[in-house]
Order: sequence, then C-alpha cells, then structure tokens
Amino acid sequence: MKLDPRKLIRSTVLLIILLAPSIWMMWTIPPLWRDVDGYVQLMHPLGCTTILDYGPLYCFLARLPLYVGYVIEFLRGVVPPPSRVFLSYPVLTDSGIFALLLSQHAALAASGFYLIASISRFFWVRLSMSIFWAANPLFYAFAQSVGSEMLSLILVILLVTTGLRIMQEARNVPWEELRYFGVLLWLEWLYFGALLCLCLVTRYGNVVLVILMPLALGGVWLGHFAKTPFARSRWSLRRLRLLRRRAWRLFLAAVATSIAALLLANISIRVLCNVAHIHYHSRTGHTFVWRLHFLTNLPEETRNKLLDEVSANTASPAVRELLSMIGKAAS
Repeated sequence: MKLDPRKLIRSTVLLIILLAPSIWMMWTIPPLWRDVDGYVQLMHPLGCTTILDYGPLYCFLARLPLYVGYVIEFLRGVVPPPSRVFLSYPVLTDSGIFALLLSQHAALAASGFYLIASISRFFWVRLSMSIFWAANPLFYAFAQSVGSEMLSLILVILLVTTGLRIMQEARNVPWEELRYFGVLLWLEWLYFGALLCLCLVTRYGNVVLVILMPLALGGVWLGHFAKTPFARSRWSLRRLRLLRRRAWRLFLAAVATSIAALLLANISIRVLCNVAHIHYHSRTGHTFVWRLHFLTNLPEETRNKLLDEVSANTASPAVRELLSMIGKAAS
C-alpha cells in the first residue's frame, strides 16, 4: 500500500504545529514539579502512598524514562551501574527527568493529533484546530511538569477521542443495516473500557468519567423519543424505532463497559495492595485531615478564633463537636 505524499506532508505540518510549543518549552523552561506530590510519586517504593494515596499507574510508569536516563548517565561514566531495584528505589538524574518530560510532550502531541484527526477529515479544519490547540498553554504546562496530572490528561484525551469515534461510526451505519445492528465495534468498546480503567488507576478523581458515555448515549436514546411527533409516515416511524433500538443497545454497552472498567480498576488496586502487603482501605479525607496539622503551628488565640468562625457557619451539632475536639487536640 503506497503512502499518499500529500497526506504525509499534511500530517507532518500538523505534528510540527503541535510539537512547536513543546520544543520551545523544553528549551527555555526548567521542569515543573507538582510540589511534594511529584517527588513522592517518583521516589517512594511500592506501598500505601504510591497505591492508595496516588494512583499507581503514573507512580511506576514514569520510572521507565527515569531508568533510561540513568542508563544514559551510566554510559557517559557519570553514575555507577543501575541496581536491580531501580524501579522500586529510583535515582533522579538530569537525563532521567529530561526523558520523562520528552515522553510526556511526545504523548501529548500524539494524543492531540489523534483527537484532531478523528474530529474532521478536512485539512483546513484540522489545521485550524491544531493552531488553537498549540495556543493553549495549559496542556503544555502539564507536559512540562512532574505529576500524575499529565498522564491523566493524555488518557482522558484518548478516552474522549475513542468515545467520539464510537458515536461517529454508529451514526454512519446504513439504514438497511440497522435491523442487524448488534454489538457495535467491540474492539472500540474494549479500547474504551481499557482507557477508562487506566484513567481510574492514574487519578482516583477520574471516577467521574465512568458516567461519561452512559450520559451521552442515554441522552441520544431519550432524544429519539422527542422526534415521535415529527414522524409523519410509516417509513419514518419504522426508522425511528430502529434508531431507538440502536441507541438503547449502545447505552447498555456503555453502562456495561463503565461498570467493568470500575470493577477491574478496583480489583487491580486490591491486587497491588496484596503484593505490597498492605491493607486495602479508603483514603477519602486523608489529605484534609493531614492538612489540619497546620493548626498546631498557630497561636492559641488565632486557632480558637478560626475554629469559632468555622463553627458559627455550620448548623450541624456533630461538626461543632468535631471542631471542638480538633481544637483540644491541637492545644
């Protein structure tokens, strides 16, 4: 199969536009660290912090480019040979951080190109979207930083793109094939479910993505009922019934995929806990409780005044009792 030179040139132009901000940023801006979070995610071994506090995927996937960078430093004679437990106890090097940021920028450009290419087939539309994408500094700032937010962003982009492709290809099914419409693009659904699971084990806040496709396809299904008064002929009614049936099957597929991804992510976390010999438990509210330690460094008068103000803004007796206990514990 021969490659079309025009398509190759157009794709190259789009990639250059998407990569231009990354090249400038890596050349001029030092690595951005997500405070202590980025350091903990890279340096702490397999345990409670890197499994339950933070999603484990970035904590260990990011160590692969760190290892590559360390090997480069070793070949240059700067550092001793890497140890067998490098992935559990990595060593930071300039080349390792550079390799990590380089992989993040490359993944951002690839995922952005995939999204833009899936939205439209027209080059000028893709060109406009690429320029708009490159003008958004937020994505590139995440790519220049050390933290799980970047991997989460890339996976969400791929997830949204896959969802769009599923909905586009479902809409393009010919009318005469609707009655035979069964399980649509099962490979696309598997890909969507795998991406959703990866999102969940990267950042636990991504659990809200579980309702993304069910909401979208549920809205499509309900929207077909609003078209009933406009169906004037028997043929249009028949077509509308087929559309409803297709939308309902898509909705069920979305619900099943989301539930399966949620269960698989939970099972994966529990398995990692067993491997690390730690007890699986919810860490919800842990960060909030940890941040309450700042009260111990406040003067007693300032601390009591702050707690009194917070207590005055709540109508819950239980919360007021809790604030009183926190004040006594901090004293």
